[in-house]
Amino acid sequence: MRLISDLVCMLAVVSLVALVSHGQTPPSVGPNSDPVYQQLRNIGLGNESVVVNNFELRRDAATFHLHSGTVCFVTPVQGKVTGAVFVGDGTMVLDPPIAIERASLKLLTRSDEFVERYEHLVLRFTDSTYDEIKKGGTPASSGCDAGLLSASLHAMRHDHMLKYNLDARILQDMLSTEPGELFLAFVHGRRYNDKEIYAIDPHGAPGLLHRVAPEEVEFLTYDENKLGTWAAFHFSEE
Repeated sequence: MRLISDLVCMLAVVSLVALVSHGQTPPSVGPNSDPVYQQLRNIGLGNESVVVNNFELRRDAATFHLHSGTVCFVTPVQGKVTGAVFVGDGTMVLDPPIAIERASLKLLTRSDEFVERYEHLVLRFTDSTYDEIKKGGTPASSGCDAGLLSASLHAMRHDHMLKYNLDARILQDMLSTEPGELFLAFVHGRRYNDKEIYAIDPHGAPGLLHRVAPEEVEFLTYDENKLGTWAAFHFSEE
C-alpha cells in the first residue's frame, strides 16, 4: 500500500511538471465562475424595445400604469429576458390586501390612496412580464438610458443597506424546472422618493432592509434620509 501511495504521488508531480513545462496551469474554478451567472452579473440593455400607451401591468397589490413611453429589454440570457427599463410617464398604485398595511401607508403618505408617479422604472423578473409588455407594445425606434439599469445593479451590490444578490436569485429560477415568479421594480418616484423597490418572491420577500419573510410581497424605500419598509404582506389571494 505504501508503494502504491508513493507511486500515485509521483505521477501527480510528473503531471504537474508536464503542465508547467508546456506553459499550462491546472484549471481552477472560482466561486462565481458559472457562465450563466456571469452573464446575469454583466447584463445590459439589448436591441429590443417597444412603445407602450395606456398599458397596465398588475403584480399582486400593485398596478403599474405605463401611460406613454418606451420599454427597453435587457439582453437575453439562455434565451430568457429577465429585465426591462421604462422611460416615459407612469404611475404605480399600491393597495395592500389587509387593513393594517393600508393604514400604515395612509399614515406615511397622509393620503387615502397610494399613488406614485415616475418617469423611470427598472424591472427585473423571471415571470411573464416580458411577454405581457411585448404583447402590449409596438416596436420602438428609440432606446432607453442604460445608466438606469446600471444604477439598479449598483444599488443591489454596493448600497450599504441592501446588498442583495439579485443575480443569484434570478439564476435560481432559470435553473429550476418550475416557472419563475420573481418580480422586482425599482421605482424612481417623483412624489414620495426616487429610491423605491416593490418586490414579489414566492420563496419569501427578499427582506432587503430587514426580514419580512414568510410574507411574499414588500414595498420599501432605501434612501438614507427615508429608509424603511412601508408595507409587507402575503399574496393577496391568500
